[in-house]
Amino acid sequence: MRAFRLFLCLLAGVVGPKVVIHAQTTSSCFEIESILVDACAPETPTREGLNEMVRFLVGPNSLNVSDLSVTWATGANAWQGICRNATTASKVAQLNASITSCGQILEPPGGILPANSKVILVTSADMDVAFNSFAGLQETIYMIFQCGAETNGHFANYNASPGIRTLSMRFQAGCNDQVSYDRTKLIDQDGNVGGGPPGVNLGDGATVNFAFNGTASYANDGCMAPIIPLSAEWDVPPALCAGSPSIDLNDFLTGTAGGTWSGNGVSGSQFNPSGLNGNISVTYKVGPPGCEVLKTQDISVLPQANATWTNPGPLCSTSGLVNLNALVSGTPGGTWSGSGVSGSQFNPAGQNSPAAVTYTVGTGGCAATLTLQITITATLSADWNAPGAVCDNAAALNLNALITGAPGGTWSGNGVSGNTFSPIGLSGAIQLTYTVGSGACQTSKTHPITVNPTPAAPGPVTGRTSYCNEAPEALQVNPQAGATVEWYSDASLSTLAGAGTSFTPPAGVSATYYVVQVKNGCKSAATAVSVLFNAGAAPPTLPDTVHYCQGSAIPEIVATGTTGTVIWYNDQNLTNEIFRGNAYTPAGAPPAALYVIAESNGCRSTATVVHFKQGSAVSIKISPTGPITLCKNESVTLQSNQTSGNIWSTGSTSQNIVVSQAGNYKVRTEDFCGASSDSITVLSEAAIAGFSLNPPGGAPPIDIKVTETSLNATQSTWLLDGVPINLSGENYQLHFDKEGLYVLTLRVSNASGCTDTISRTIRVYSDFVSLYIPNTFSPNGDGHNDVFRIYSTGLTEVTVSIFNRWGNELYRYKDPEGGWDGFINQQEIEEGMYVYRVQARDIMDRGINRIGRILLIK
Repeated sequence: MRAFRLFLCLLAGVVGPKVVIHAQTTSSCFEIESILVDACAPETPTREGLNEMVRFLVGPNSLNVSDLSVTWATGANAWQGICRNATTASKVAQLNASITSCGQILEPPGGILPANSKVILVTSADMDVAFNSFAGLQETIYMIFQCGAETNGHFANYNASPGIRTLSMRFQAGCNDQVSYDRTKLIDQDGNVGGGPPGVNLGDGATVNFAFNGTASYANDGCMAPIIPLSAEWDVPPALCAGSPSIDLNDFLTGTAGGTWSGNGVSGSQFNPSGLNGNISVTYKVGPPGCEVLKTQDISVLPQANATWTNPGPLCSTSGLVNLNALVSGTPGGTWSGSGVSGSQFNPAGQNSPAAVTYTVGTGGCAATLTLQITITATLSADWNAPGAVCDNAAALNLNALITGAPGGTWSGNGVSGNTFSPIGLSGAIQLTYTVGSGACQTSKTHPITVNPTPAAPGPVTGRTSYCNEAPEALQVNPQAGATVEWYSDASLSTLAGAGTSFTPPAGVSATYYVVQVKNGCKSAATAVSVLFNAGAAPPTLPDTVHYCQGSAIPEIVATGTTGTVIWYNDQNLTNEIFRGNAYTPAGAPPAALYVIAESNGCRSTATVVHFKQGSAVSIKISPTGPITLCKNESVTLQSNQTSGNIWSTGSTSQNIVVSQAGNYKVRTEDFCGASSDSITVLSEAAIAGFSLNPPGGAPPIDIKVTETSLNATQSTWLLDGVPINLSGENYQLHFDKEGLYVLTLRVSNASGCTDTISRTIRVYSDFVSLYIPNTFSPNGDGHNDVFRIYSTGLTEVTVSIFNRWGNELYRYKDPEGGWDGFINQQEIEEGMYVYRVQARDIMDRGINRIGRILLIK
């Protein structure tokens, strides 16, 4: 199996891309071409590190091996320099003896690698010549050996763990090359990625080849040195035409470059098909004398086709199918394409002009194509739609508007002038013809147009035409036999108002109506009739009710809003007229109502009704619902005797108002018979308790002066902590020997029965108020100064807030005995300076505010 795999790898080496790489020269100083990463050492695997190899290509200038330095891909092995001695000479001699082909291995004379030479660097002069075969070498290569006998590998074999490995080589400044490969992509002798199963050594032979741009490709030729056998392989180019330009055969070479080409049409590497036909044998040969390899293959040369054909145009669109093959004057047997083409037939119907038609003949590069533009003259449609019957008095018709086919043609027939048809003077069926196109493509279409006579105007119109406020009556007309009647509200006959021999005009609309008769679709001239609706006068505007007082004259009544004659009646049926004119003053007792109309142009308006209402003087009176002398927090309701029309001095318009303040309250009302008002005074007898303390409190013993400031009080009662005490006069003193809170209460009253009470708290304390705020605390759990708190006496309310340096509130407490332990939401905060704010009130109800800094240390 190993020998079979080696044969396949050799065959792949002949045709694969690495042969092309090997055959190149380089303009660089040198190029690394291949690394034998996993060298074979089948008998003693520990000697693999002695048999690894690097193949590189020297550039246009020779190189001295003494200048070479190498950084190996493993990074662990140091560069040991190049050795040339009896051992290396022996190794080269043994390798040359193993070569079965025409190649040979040389050591560089004087350590100089010639320009463009091919070189293999072996990792040790102690290599095993039998482990990695050079038997198939077919060219001259140079071999150099690293000194020493380092058995550790210079390259990293396959491993599934990712790892890029890099080899760097340098001869002198500016003369270096570097390549990298991925050890996870190395393949075994079966072509699979990996190192093969344990103990089988299928990974031996893993090789990485490099293009000049550094691109890596992975191969495994088994236990074979990184050499490339000569190959004469080349790809046959596609069939050529006899008229095609020359081609460069080197473009099709897949084997070793640098050989020679021979055969008909061959000059150097150029192949010219001109004058040739059929299969032409061409041979490529490469290699030194005695070791040449060659390959002969046939190149197909085809004759050049001719696609010449004759344009059949111009054609009419109705000319029918055209046999295109009959038009070919060049090479027959080709294919046709283009709009309207089916097989070898061309149908001009429905095609745009010009129509592009293409003839293609021949195959491959020998094919010929010719496209011609066929001119197509459209066979135009002369279709047009005949209109319905027309009247002999109709306006001229635009015949072009009737065309459904192609425009641009001509019209002919009676009554035709250009593209218009006039029916005046004609009757019956008139034949008209439309013609379009020219020559063989000209077409025409004829239709009859029926012309009907127009009836005379109808008349006369009978019926009433003048109205006041009456409902209108129908107008009548008698048409010709077979005619219908239409009524219009405008002279242009565009707004139809009615149809039929009778028509009732709308009520109240004065207008002129136009009546026509229609027969066979022909409308007569119109007969006009005017209908007049006299608008008359508008109803007079009068008050709905006239008010008057008992014993007084009835005021003058004036009618407005009308231009007609105003007539006054005292009955609903308008039979008893009592006055004519706009202003009327009734004498004596008036009737229950008057009925007033306006008359104009013989037409009367509807009646406006006036009613009369007699009134009497009104008297308003205020009645309180309780005492009008008020104590403190009392009120009284004031009530008017009028249920409506009340206007109170407070602005209220209700019948009752509720007041709690002393003062004079008025109410008034008025109507057409006069006005009335009333007023009432509400008094305040409220007793107001009051006293002052001086001082308001203090440390015992203390005397506090009490001054009574009560108003409207005739009797005073004093209580201290709820116990009556005897105080008299306006100014008196209280003496306190003990601390405490004392409540002094005053109750007052007067002769009106009004009372009031007031209480004040007297605070008697020693050491009145004290406040101490520390500036540092250390919440470290040692039991000393772990909590920030304030120390005070005499405070009744306390709020303490803690802020950070940015003004954000972190903590707040209100207990005078409370404090802050340096934690926020159960989280210990960092050391630093914080700001406190204390807001408090003392026993004298005075406010206290303190702001300062507190240092938290641990």
